[in-house]
Amino acid sequence: MRWRIVRFAFLTVTIYALTFSSILTEAKLPMA
Repeated sequence: MRWRIVRFAFLTVTIYALTFSSILTEAKLPMA
């Protein structure tokens, strides 16, 4: 099993989600 790839992918997705959420919060976009 390539656990390193799985962990790296999971970490990347998590960071991307947090960054995207932060951008939305800073932009103060209305939640539909």
